[in-house]
Amino acid sequence: MTSSQTVKLDQSLDEALANASSDEELRLIFFLKRDARRGPGNPDMAGPKPMTRAEFRTRAINADNSLLGSSAAHAIDALKKIGLTVRGTGSVGALVVDGTASQLRRGIALDCIKSAMLDQPMYLDRPVRPSN
Repeated sequence: MTSSQTVKLDQSLDEALANASSDEELRLIFFLKRDARRGPGNPDMAGPKPMTRAEFRTRAINADNSLLGSSAAHAIDALKKIGLTVRGTGSVGALVVDGTASQLRRGIALDCIKSAMLDQPMYLDRPVRPSN
């Protein structure tokens, strides 16, 4: 991996990819870059001037959601072209991605991916009930 790709990885993922064979299947979480078009220059923020704080907040949230949606759609298409299985819509700025170590390395290298981390199973402890 190049040094710019390594910056996108957490330590456990870096180790997992370094130790994985190119055809080993892994599940990762990819965090997406957001489109940089924000603020008053963004066409989605255009509207009657002056706006109340509530109107500005509503427009800002809608514009941000719109930009995230277009970024996610682009990322999903690019990841699927590599042959990765993508779960989720990216509406929260992250995607769960399954594929071989080789495919995942190519996915991490995409410009639309901000960072990645190894998805790990969560284990819940059984609740301890107080004895009477």
